Amino acid sequence: MNAALLLAAALAAAPDAGPPPDAAAQAAFAALERPHAEFLRAKLEAPPGQPPDVDAATLKLKRLQSRYEQVVQLGAPRWSVASWVRIGELIWHLAEMLDAVPVPLEVKKLGPDEERTYLNALRQRQNTIRDQAVEFWKRAAALATRFKVQSPELEAVRARWKAYVER
Repeated sequence: MNAALLLAAALAAAPDAGPPPDAAAQAAFAALERPHAEFLRAKLEAPPGQPPDVDAATLKLKRLQSRYEQVVQLGAPRWSVASWVRIGELIWHLAEMLDAVPVPLEVKKLGPDEERTYLNALRQRQNTIRDQAVEFWKRAAALATRFKVQSPELEAVRARWKAYVER
């Protein structure tokens, strides 16, 4: 018997144990849909000539990631898969937000070679961040396979994931 069936049997034997993990996880996941969507709409902004506050965006991401990890801890495979996917989406979006980061004026003043160096470093940082997103998607895919979970969230990111890995 797999772990999910054992857990379901244990919960059925103890009706006063609270809502089943699937219902609790679904509710916790649903509560994150709005903050998730807000983060995906966010852009890095800054006053003219100033660098955008990447640290603030990263902090928001980490807070949401922590809340999604709480959903995972509830032990419902369907919502754990969806949560890992959402964390990957948040991380991926952070990398995309960096596309909008302008080259700082002090770097532009140094000339085109320094500007290229800056942009290359930024692209490397984006790729490192995207690699982190892909790791969460891999985790979600492994869990989905293990528990035979159908996940519309996972299917929605597969094309982006595949295109990135095959580049």
